[in-house]
Amino acid sequence: MSEDTVTISRESMLPIGTLLQGGKYRIERQLSSGGFGNTYAAVNTEFEEQVAIKEFFMRGISEREGDAITVSVSNRTNVSQFASQKEKFRKEARRLRKLRNDHIVAVHDLFEENGTAYYEMDLIQGESLSEQMRRTGQPLSEQEALNVLHQVLDALQVVHAQGLYHLDLKPGNIMVDHEGKALLIDFGASKQMSQGDGYSVSTSSAMAFTPGYAPLEQTEQNMKSFGPWTDLYALGATLYKLLTNLTPPTPSEILMSSTPLVFPTPVSAKTQQLIAWMMKPRLDQRPQSVAEVKQYLDGMASKPTPKPTPKPDPKPMSKPTPKPTPKPAPVHGVTQSSGNGKMWLGRAAIAAGIAATIVVYGFGFLEFFGIRVGVSEVLAAAVVAIIVVFGFFMFRGNDKPETAETPDKPKLEVVVNRTYTSPIKDGMGTYSYSGPLDSEGRPNGNGKATFSNGDTYVGPFEHGVMQGTGATYRFKAGDSFEGEMQNDQFFNGTYTSSDGSYFKGSFSKGQPEHGTWYDKSGKKM
Repeated sequence: MSEDTVTISRESMLPIGTLLQGGKYRIERQLSSGGFGNTYAAVNTEFEEQVAIKEFFMRGISEREGDAITVSVSNRTNVSQFASQKEKFRKEARRLRKLRNDHIVAVHDLFEENGTAYYEMDLIQGESLSEQMRRTGQPLSEQEALNVLHQVLDALQVVHAQGLYHLDLKPGNIMVDHEGKALLIDFGASKQMSQGDGYSVSTSSAMAFTPGYAPLEQTEQNMKSFGPWTDLYALGATLYKLLTNLTPPTPSEILMSSTPLVFPTPVSAKTQQLIAWMMKPRLDQRPQSVAEVKQYLDGMASKPTPKPTPKPDPKPMSKPTPKPTPKPAPVHGVTQSSGNGKMWLGRAAIAAGIAATIVVYGFGFLEFFGIRVGVSEVLAAAVVAIIVVFGFFMFRGNDKPETAETPDKPKLEVVVNRTYTSPIKDGMGTYSYSGPLDSEGRPNGNGKATFSNGDTYVGPFEHGVMQGTGATYRFKAGDSFEGEMQNDQFFNGTYTSSDGSYFKGSFSKGQPEHGTWYDKSGKKM
């Protein structure tokens, strides 16, 4: 299936002016044609309302009779396939009618005529996102793309609640009207997986998909593995397309490349991380529900800067409970190198103090033996003493010159005995850290922390806080976490217990919140 679905095969479409349902509908314009249907702009003559009509028409199997209106099957061997797919078309209409949401096109009528089936729906006065980007030649701004994302998520939440998956989400299937409202269209590939629809994967009936927007379970036709995560992969790829105007990489390209997602336009790190999460080739590493993505977006809006969270109170759980992460406090005992001016002033002050002490005690010793000295002699001796002592410090200081450290070029250092308050039990502990520091001596960037209790953390820090994706926390007891940290706490990812069971989903204050527990064989618990 092509990414660009807005095409017209005029020889397979109804002529302009054709009347349907005894004149109730009049065809006004031909909008598009695809592998399984044609779409028209029409008028409901009873109410003089603009509507859209979708007609079932299988390209390569269906044909028009001499009247250019009646649909027939070109080969008798395809009659049963035509009938089966027509019934699926009718199911599509019935499902859409049940999906009541401002961001899903509404279906109002279903009927058969001219040897095929039709359904009538709202006509969207606007254009698809693929048409918009082709017209402008430009990607959307991040704010525009996120606005679309929120609306499509609302639609998908309703779709998934019905046990239905769209399975062809892409810019061409998202319409935006003149008021900026996004609507999800074209549920032709959708499947009612939870109730079964008699669909089987075979050479003649394999499901179509759009390269770049389909995850591995869809390209491999593994329908038993379809779920909300399948649509969320496509939505992540759609978001990537909207922000870059580049064709999304395939799952295989993502697996083979160390940098599969390129962002030539400015896109925030949080949005890039969201796209990378949604487009994980492994389905168990993607968000498992719309709610997880919405929670991430809520975090983007409510937490623009990382701030330490209060110490959580561990609560017993019916399933294995991840141990909260140790929570670092500000660095103690880290020495920063100083500037040259401050260094020499400090040494001069020390030299003057030592010299003054030598002079006072020296002349006091002379007076003890009755040797009198004048003020000028005292001052001269003090100057000489200062010069001698200062010169000594100068000579010693040049053995190991100090260098100034600038905030924008942190150097690799090792911080030991960094203090933190343990959320696991009361008391203080330490960890050794290896990695880059910011200008205030706090871990900043990718580094490694080894805690005094034997736990280890490898991943990103932001100004002393464990924060970012690609983090790994391993407990001495054998449990581990991989995923995203926020404010020194687990946020999104996989927590694996030492017995092999694991939790996949989102966390709140370091504890599992939304997601699923699996046993070591991968079955839901």
